[in-house]
Amino acid sequence: MNERAVSPRPIVAILTVRDARKVPFRGNLRRFVTLLQAAAAHKITAYIVTHDAMHVHDRRISGYRYDARKKRWIRSSHPFPHIVYNRIPFRAYEKRPAIARLIRTCLQHPQLHFYNPGFLSKWTLFQWMIKTPELRKLLPETVRVQHASDVAAMAKKHGTVYAKPITGRAGRGIIRIRMHTKSSYEVRTQTGSPTTYDTVSSLCDALSEIFGSQPYIVQQGISLATTSGRPFDLRAHVQKDGKGAWRVSGIGARVAGAHRITTHVPRGGSIGLPRNLLQAAFGTAKARRVLHRVRKHALRIAAHIERQAGNTWGEMSMDIGVDGQGRIWFFEANAKPMPFDEPHIQRRALTRLVRYWSFLAKQKKNTAQLQGWFPLTSMHWDEKLWI
Repeated sequence: MNERAVSPRPIVAILTVRDARKVPFRGNLRRFVTLLQAAAAHKITAYIVTHDAMHVHDRRISGYRYDARKKRWIRSSHPFPHIVYNRIPFRAYEKRPAIARLIRTCLQHPQLHFYNPGFLSKWTLFQWMIKTPELRKLLPETVRVQHASDVAAMAKKHGTVYAKPITGRAGRGIIRIRMHTKSSYEVRTQTGSPTTYDTVSSLCDALSEIFGSQPYIVQQGISLATTSGRPFDLRAHVQKDGKGAWRVSGIGARVAGAHRITTHVPRGGSIGLPRNLLQAAFGTAKARRVLHRVRKHALRIAAHIERQAGNTWGEMSMDIGVDGQGRIWFFEANAKPMPFDEPHIQRRALTRLVRYWSFLAKQKKNTAQLQGWFPLTSMHWDEKLWI
């Protein structure tokens, strides 16, 4: 008899990659401990599994649990899971052929619910969003950079633009380009001082050196609402709940640091309260309307991304801007959000996550998904569509 079929508790394998160092695996270890504790509190069996131990034809899986008394990870045998929660921490790992094969195999498995199958590409997101008129209006004009001259043309059109690596995260690699005069351009990176280039040719040479072989998009700059002269934007954490419906688990705000070009906390940004910042910028009534629209759009965006991807998604975070007139702009979505800094969002998100596991474990897998969105014959699905 299939051991999986008779298990009285949902079984979740949290997937990561093995670490060659003393630590047994990669990822946020403190977060993994919290996930296992929350699962146990909700009568869910959960364990950490590394990519090389996830064998889909085995009845039992070698995984890790945390021994709080000894304060160490213990490797032991666990039942085959109902759900695989993908927490492979870096794009580079998902691009490895063995891991790409594992992801495709899990997606094809007739009993496994494998969700959040991979990192998202900024360019792919843009292509998905423009398919829907209602969502298209939330997008800054965005162009995939074929040549550095594309950036110069966008800067001439919009005055200020941002060049972003298609596979970047947490603000890494973002560059701001501004028209300095009618014939010169100012370039600023996350950490450097601004540099002015007097010709398109000199600008293109500098950008080509910065970009290297890494693919970039260039995006219209948005004049964000400000507090004390510093721009701020919003972070929405969107998850499925215990009934499988998309819900907003929380909205945070991030304020740009002094002389910084983005609001990301690792790049010098700071945490703010959305309601307070929006009220200061627009007044109480308009702030309430803006937050309502942000929530509404975040839910629609999450559902649209899942439909376009063609596989199961359970959570994502979004960077959403509000300009000086109160208009909402979508910048990007993160398929594998880290815990928000706000404790109340952390608590709600954790509860919602494990309740969704319980819901998902009870569902039969949609047979329409068994064909998989990732072609079995392709070894480069992630480079083309996700990463």
